[in-house]
Amino acid sequence: MSFLHLFEHHFHTPTPLAKPKDPPGKAAPPKADAFLLEMSRADVKTVLEKLKSTPEGLTPEEAQNRLREQGPNEVVHDKPDP
Repeated sequence: MSFLHLFEHHFHTPTPLAKPKDPPGKAAPPKADAFLLEMSRADVKTVLEKLKSTPEGLTPEEAQNRLREQGPNEVVHDKPDP
């Protein structure tokens, strides 16, 4: 399982990359870059601890809390220019 998939699956939120309002091609904020780099080098146990999750994932209650607080787990794509 890739880190990004693990992040989105367990954290139930998209990775902290460019926001939908950002212009196409804009890089992720430095804080997000640093976090992604740190997690890409970490072992699974560390990643799960940082994401406050377990190998089994979130409980339904925690998933609902995160959905309510952070919104749906979706990847935002730029629309192609016409």
